[in-house]
Amino acid sequence: MSFEELLPRVSTNSRYFRLILRANNNPLFRCCFQLMGARDYAGAAKVLEVMYHRFTVTPALCIEASLEILRRQPDYRNDLLSYYEAALNVERIDKLLILKEMWLFHIVHGEFYEAYHLYQDKIEQLTWFPLQLARFLGCYYLDSVEAHVSVFTRWMKDDPTCSYPLEKMLELSSAGAVSSFVLTKVLVEALDTCGSDLYVAQNPNVSLTLWRNLAELLAAMDEGEFLLDQVGGGVPDQSNQVTLADVGAQHSWWKRIYFARPNTVQEVVAMSKRDGTFVEVSIYRAAVADRLFPGHLPMTEALRSAMGSPDVTFSHEHVRLFKR
Repeated sequence: MSFEELLPRVSTNSRYFRLILRANNNPLFRCCFQLMGARDYAGAAKVLEVMYHRFTVTPALCIEASLEILRRQPDYRNDLLSYYEAALNVERIDKLLILKEMWLFHIVHGEFYEAYHLYQDKIEQLTWFPLQLARFLGCYYLDSVEAHVSVFTRWMKDDPTCSYPLEKMLELSSAGAVSSFVLTKVLVEALDTCGSDLYVAQNPNVSLTLWRNLAELLAAMDEGEFLLDQVGGGVPDQSNQVTLADVGAQHSWWKRIYFARPNTVQEVVAMSKRDGTFVEVSIYRAAVADRLFPGHLPMTEALRSAMGSPDVTFSHEHVRLFKR
């Protein structure tokens, strides 16, 4: 009897099966699930065996059929997880898809501890995951502010070029949910990647936004606030505190790469005639350098002196960044 002759004889009331049958035209796949719906597991196993002989041709169908069979067993949890683990070791299988399935499996079953450790051990380094997790939290856990902050912080670290997590971090900061210390750390790490002149030329909006927000944050913050934010406003532990000067020392290379030019008033004037974006970026950089590197950097002094020159126009907000 052919598969086409067999299919009409087997019926199922499962809505899931009907969706599967509409979505898949592969006769073997349809036959396998029809037999399962009729509880003919021996027949389904034979069909699945035939499917696996063609694994290299249709690996996704083989895996989907096997997973659905395991899901329908009375005690399927351990077998299904073992199947996931085995699938991770097969080169031809998309490991990102399997990890996503495993994480959702734990979430659906309320196994949040296991889901968290799977995220920490195997998923945390994947750049696509913070986006999905942010959407999940936004739909179901709006009040979990700390979780939102953690996800957006990780997202910015993985992809500092994306404006969405930065916007969300700034919103949370305005609401008092993100400390000045955390926001400073996030912005500094993002600028490690997106702060150079080359990046300004290629992606001016992203780089300008990062420099502006860091400059405004540092200009509005005093050292005491920065220290207290590290311990949630409690008694400071001086052995673990990080000062703004410490942040500068950890990024001393910025002085050579980001804060080297312009270092004279004449260079500031010449730059303003060529490209206003680079002048604005230089203003924010100088304001940042003024806080992270106490003392007199040529760039900072050049921008401060140029504010008195009639050849360069500075806004009130730009001037304010240098007054503290």
